[in-house]
Amino acid sequence: MSEIAYIKCPFCGFNKVLYSDKYPSGEFQWEIPFEPPSEIPLIEIKEAQAGPGRGHKIKGFGGFQVVEKLNILQMLNDDRYAEQAEYMLRILKNMFADFISVGVFDIEEFL
Repeated sequence: MSEIAYIKCPFCGFNKVLYSDKYPSGEFQWEIPFEPPSEIPLIEIKEAQAGPGRGHKIKGFGGFQVVEKLNILQMLNDDRYAEQAEYMLRILKNMFADFISVGVFDIEEFL
């Protein structure tokens, strides 16, 4: 019998394989962005482009093309996404407040 362990993102709830004796990758690897968190695009707006049709694929032609990206500051200043940005910030604040209250973080680390 094979076993698979998953790790869950405390922010979004998305699960990813932590380890598995079934899959060749076997170990958890999270893609860590190099840019500051305030610059990471959290919203991507895409448009469907006409493709070659009938299941044919041509690289760089058709599909969904990104037409706009917004980071958290841009979201807060955009009436279309300000509510979602504020919701995301509430989740982060609650998560950090809880982590501080149970001793995962020391408040001094952020001052």
